[in-house]
Amino acid sequence: MPNLNKVIYPTLTLPSGKKVQFTSVTFLDRRRILKSYKQEQGYLMEEMLAAYALHTIDGEPLDTGFGSPQIIERLDTWDYKDVTYYLEVFMRTVMLDDEMRSQAESDAKKISSGATSTNQTVTDKDTSGTPSGLPKGLTVNRS
Repeated sequence: MPNLNKVIYPTLTLPSGKKVQFTSVTFLDRRRILKSYKQEQGYLMEEMLAAYALHTIDGEPLDTGFGSPQIIERLDTWDYKDVTYYLEVFMRTVMLDDEMRSQAESDAKKISSGATSTNQTVTDKDTSGTPSGLPKGLTVNRS
């Protein structure tokens, strides 16, 4: 199992006064949540991911294992303002912010403008100079 170093964010006070802490999430967390996500149940995948990331509620630690039953139900008894407030903070904390999104867009433009085509095709001719790693009889045609 990979080492999943997670950040535990400082305590957040919701509009009702409820205090929560949540953790960062990994792509593995998202994949696991997606496997059990049921859109027809009336919630968004991001809401389930946010519920999964909850670490403490009013100082009480939660079972943070993926196998926790009904993760989304952690939010069921919350005032809706608390839910939407927490979701907003969660999404803005764990997703790209405007500055990072802008940087990613800029990097994508730089990479795209500097990309070159290799025009490489694999043939079944056995010629000298076969690159290592290709099965015997396969070569890279660089024409």
